[in-house]
Amino acid sequence: MAAAEDVFLEQGYGNATVDNIAARAGASKATMYKQFGSKEALFAEIVRSRAPNIVDASTDALQAEGTLSAVLINWSMRVLKLVTEPRSVALYKLILTEAPRSPELAQIFYEKGPANVQAHIASFFRRATADGLLRCPNAKLASILFTSVVFGEGFERALIGQADQDWYERKAKVHVREAVAMFLARYGV
Repeated sequence: MAAAEDVFLEQGYGNATVDNIAARAGASKATMYKQFGSKEALFAEIVRSRAPNIVDASTDALQAEGTLSAVLINWSMRVLKLVTEPRSVALYKLILTEAPRSPELAQIFYEKGPANVQAHIASFFRRATADGLLRCPNAKLASILFTSVVFGEGFERALIGQADQDWYERKAKVHVREAVAMFLARYGV
C-alpha cells in the first residue's frame, strides 16, 4: 500500500497503473489484483488506512488531563498537525481531483476523514455537556463549527503550500487558542 500511495501521489490516480504500482512494490500484477481486486479498491484502502492515525491522535488528546480549554487546544494542535502534513494534503488534493470521476472514493474519504473526526469530537462534546462542562445542545453542529474554525487557516495554507513548519510553530498555536476561546465563549458554562 505504501508503494501504491507513492505512485498515486506522484502520478495522479488517472495516470497510475496497476503495473506501475506492482513494479514499485516488487510484486506481480496478479498479486495486486488478488489482494485488492482493482486499482479503485486499492486507493480506497489507502484512504481507509490513514483514518486510524487521526482517530488515535484524537483519542489520546481527548483523554489528556487538564482544563477543557487545555484539552481542546491539545486536541486541535495534534489533529491540525496530522491533517496539514504534506502527504495528507497531497492525498486530499488527489481526492479533490478524482471526486468528479469517482464520487465513491470521495465519499469514503469524507466518511473516514472529516466526518470521522467530527463524530469523534461531537462525542466528546456530548460527554462534556452531560458532565456540565459545556452547554452544547447540538454536538454534531458544534463539532462541524469547531473543526471548521480550528482547521480553517492552517488547512487552507497547507493546500496552497504556505503552511511550513515555521508557520505551524509560530502561528498555529495562536490561531488554535483563539478558536478554542471563541468556541468556549459560545458553548462554555
